[in-house]
Order: sequence, then C-alpha cells, then structure tokens
Amino acid sequence: VTNVNPPRAFAFRGRVSEWELNEMLKREAWDYMCQDPGAFARRTLQKWVWFWTWTPSEFLRSYGGAEARKFGGLAKALGILLLAGAAWGAWQTRGIPRDYALILAMFACTYGLLYSLTHVGQARFRGEIEYLLFPAFGMGISSLVAWLRGRRIRGVG
Repeated sequence: VTNVNPPRAFAFRGRVSEWELNEMLKREAWDYMCQDPGAFARRTLQKWVWFWTWTPSEFLRSYGGAEARKFGGLAKALGILLLAGAAWGAWQTRGIPRDYALILAMFACTYGLLYSLTHVGQARFRGEIEYLLFPAFGMGISSLVAWLRGRRIRGVG
C-alpha cells in the first residue's frame, strides 16, 4: 500500500525522529479514516472477510517474486485442508477443550482485527493461527483413521 500511495509523512524521513515520524503517520491515518468513516468500516470488514477466505489476486503483492500470486492456489488448498481436518476432528471427538477453544477464538479475533486494520494480501499473518489449528487437525487425522477402521473416538474435553 505504501509503495502505491506513500504517506505524506514519508517526506520527513531522516529529518525527524522515528517517534515524530510515527506520530505524523498516526495523525495522517486518523485524518484519512475520519474523512469517510463508512467507507473505512466497509474496507475494514472486506479485509476481515479476505483474511478468513482469500484476497483476490489483483490485491496481492506483485513484487519481490510475487510468491503470493504464484502459490496462491496451493496456499488455498492447504488452508482448506487444514480447516476441514480441524473441523472434522472437532465434530468427531465432540470434545474440544474449553481453554483451547478460548485461545483459538482470542487469536482469531485479535489477528483478524489487526489484519483488517493494516494489510491486504499478506496471508502470512494467518500463520500464527494455523499453528493453533494443528492440535484440532491432529484430532481430525486420528478420528479419520479410527473412522476408517470402524471405531469412534470419544470426546477429549
């Protein structure tokens, strides 16, 4: 975003302290948000949806190797596999521990909001949440193996 629309405050880089530059950037961002709060809210909601699904390719980075565009299909497929496996594990075991669910919800809300307010096309921010899904995905694999063998796994919570 800053490559295409550099903030006016960047003209002061190297001439003011980092603290002052950050304050200038903050004021500029706040002024921008206040110009059209409805549009800002709609864009923020749209980015939240993209965070939990995927960002259209025209909004993904096209510089630095454009890996987000090159490997977008693979990333989507792996993301769907991870979510499907975690959902299968939760459904089959019917016993996700409450603390685990609370931590997952806290990270999901925090990262979703942080991303929505700051970035577009930076799927790497989902990485921290994906690690938290691995235990549920593991339960999914275990329950799938048990289901294939004709057994059922009891709840763990």
